[in-house]
Amino acid sequence: MNSLRKKHGEDFDIEVVYEDQPSNDWTSLFYRLQGVIPKPESYLVAHPDVRVFASGTSFYKQCFPNNSLHFGFSCAGMHWLSRLPCKITDGLHPTQITVAEEREMFRRQAAEDWETILVHRARELQPGGRLVITNLGTDKDNQYVGNTKRIKCSLIKHMTDKGRTLVKKGIITKEESQSMNINTCRSHGRRN
Repeated sequence: MNSLRKKHGEDFDIEVVYEDQPSNDWTSLFYRLQGVIPKPESYLVAHPDVRVFASGTSFYKQCFPNNSLHFGFSCAGMHWLSRLPCKITDGLHPTQITVAEEREMFRRQAAEDWETILVHRARELQPGGRLVITNLGTDKDNQYVGNTKRIKCSLIKHMTDKGRTLVKKGIITKEESQSMNINTCRSHGRRN
């Protein structure tokens, strides 16, 4: 904050806008930011020159006016697709897809969604503004969150195996198993 004041003057205010779905637990967010939930303390509580707001507008739409955003940051949000491109034949999560056509449909949907997101953020950013995005992904060794060489048991693999067992035992149908996919879509302000 001190370095920002040095660069922009003493009357420099910061506006932080949280973006999430309308169904987000906004009450807990604001309780934390206002110190009603005391621990761990939000770094924003200690700075009276920071104004905090929230937007329930999907990041698949424009959230801010053109040329208004100085700095944007997203951490682990961009893996939500705007729509489910197809059911996953075998597995509960896109990382478990074994059918090449399904993998390609997810890849195309992700590419289309990524372009949509970037076009909206480009409109919102001021000239010289910055956007930092961290994302979930799969590396060349097929490692991803919850499935790395250091983790003994992958939750997604474990759940997929349990689902397959339920189908083999006749407890659920293959169609029911395919409807159990772990939600990876975000559309119309709700997760599908």
